[in-house]
Amino acid sequence: LCWDENALLDNLQCYFDTIEAQKSSRIVGDVIISVSLSCPPTGEQFQLDLTPFFERYKSAHKTKDATDTPPEEQEENIANA
Repeated sequence: LCWDENALLDNLQCYFDTIEAQKSSRIVGDVIISVSLSCPPTGEQFQLDLTPFFERYKSAHKTKDATDTPPEEQEENIANA
């Protein structure tokens, strides 16, 4: 690859932002659980730490859950899980 590290990170963030923006409102929780990159033709694979990419979404979900969902609906969501 001829990209520097920041360009790669920005590119990955764009993918994750797009996926998060297109997520159905019926989905509760994370859509992406893990990501691995493979580097053909060598067969090398790299696991990525997703924490830096998704911290802002997790904090946004916590804030939304705490303020937008009425308590009776929160109980219903827990009961249906």
